[in-house]
Amino acid sequence: MKSVVERPRGRVAVLFPGQGAQCPGMGLDLAHAYPFTAGKVMRTADRVAGFRLTSLIENASPRVLARTDITQPALVAASLAAWRALMTELPGFVPAFAAGLSLGEYTALAAAEVLDDEDVLRLVTWRGRYMEEAARGHRGGMCAVLGLERGVVEALCRESASSGAGRVWVANYNAPGQCVISGEQGALKLAAGLSASRGGKVVPLKVSGPFHSPLMGRAGRRLAALLATASVRTPRFPVYSNAAGRPYTGPESLVRGLERQVSSPVLWEDIVRDMDLQGVELFVEVGPGRTLASLVRRILPGAEVIGVSDTESLARAVEVLRPLVAGGGAAR
Repeated sequence: MKSVVERPRGRVAVLFPGQGAQCPGMGLDLAHAYPFTAGKVMRTADRVAGFRLTSLIENASPRVLARTDITQPALVAASLAAWRALMTELPGFVPAFAAGLSLGEYTALAAAEVLDDEDVLRLVTWRGRYMEEAARGHRGGMCAVLGLERGVVEALCRESASSGAGRVWVANYNAPGQCVISGEQGALKLAAGLSASRGGKVVPLKVSGPFHSPLMGRAGRRLAALLATASVRTPRFPVYSNAAGRPYTGPESLVRGLERQVSSPVLWEDIVRDMDLQGVELFVEVGPGRTLASLVRRILPGAEVIGVSDTESLARAVEVLRPLVAGGGAAR
């Protein structure tokens, strides 16, 4: 008779948002409320970026804040500030897993102490610049495709690419019936039209290039060279790779994974489903917005998700998490 291995239940995972979640003022109230932890992150971001990033977060228009080279360090700083504030309130909190959507993977690695704050902010500052520069070499973009299954979207991308209109790929598997496609303008337009003709809803994304596609390969190679200069440590808790859909296994897999990440599809649905299989029952979205909460509930209807983005939501999250920390329920 085969023995049945039961997965532990009641685990907690922390999730960090990616580009698109940014908003004016993000993270600043937490920086003021926690000057020695969250505030320190924002001051480090100003220094590493080489300009007053916090001033832009406070005063820039949403259009300026959406620039890839500004968004990336700004969003990671705001999300990491929220994490530091949470850890100030709950120093014993050790989640079972962490993951971040695209850019948010870097925040997850900093939260797990794989990278220190200065290294991660330096990496994402240059990541934004490298991706912006790579995008200028290709007339391309991205579109969300809603209401079609992933296999259908993949087939439509292949059909569009084989037509000679250019190259296009699936860039994000966000949730059931929710993919993002990325590629060169002609093929992207054709794939979008084919998706609409099959009953899908197509939403062009306000991004500056064909991210998470092979067209970003040069940006990935430049990032790998920069990663070689960073100090990479063993994670305090497992962090999922966007490109692999499973946790990193060591420093070498991490460097390879981050190089691949900018030119590979984001396997977000796979990550959340695997967390569910591993016994995660509470998801904590740390950083601006509620995008990840929406995706998790679409993947796992009825899932419990709480957020930490400002002082009010932090207080509510602490109320939920404190009993778990005291009882050991948040540990792996």
